[in-house]
Amino acid sequence: MSIPLKILNRLRLGRDVAAKMPPSRPENLAWIYVYPILNQDNGFLLRGHGGEERIVGVGTGNPIKGFLVRHLEIESSVAEDFYQSLRDDIGNPWFDERLTAANVEELEAVLQRWLIDYTTLHVPMNVGYEFELGPDLID
Repeated sequence: MSIPLKILNRLRLGRDVAAKMPPSRPENLAWIYVYPILNQDNGFLLRGHGGEERIVGVGTGNPIKGFLVRHLEIESSVAEDFYQSLRDDIGNPWFDERLTAANVEELEAVLQRWLIDYTTLHVPMNVGYEFELGPDLID
């Protein structure tokens, strides 16, 4: 299975994607998040007025040097408290793994560990979790 072109195009523009996924424990919620990593030698990050980011290539090289993949799992009650503003942060997640993939092939291999259907990847705000911004996760 390969990542659909619509999702690849979003990633190639430097925009992140995410999906809700089945948790390993019934009392948890889980997500997968993918953020393209900027190759500063061949591109720059452009922020729009609405806060949307995209990578703009310069020259002939690839402006994306890889992808950050985050698998996050938290207890449902913690997520509910966070969304009801009873907590100002998500606290310590039950599971939080971060991996990198150097190219699309590696990205597909990483995603296969957790996703059955790549079409479940969407704009992060549409999957029920507010992720830290990708640049904040890299360093």
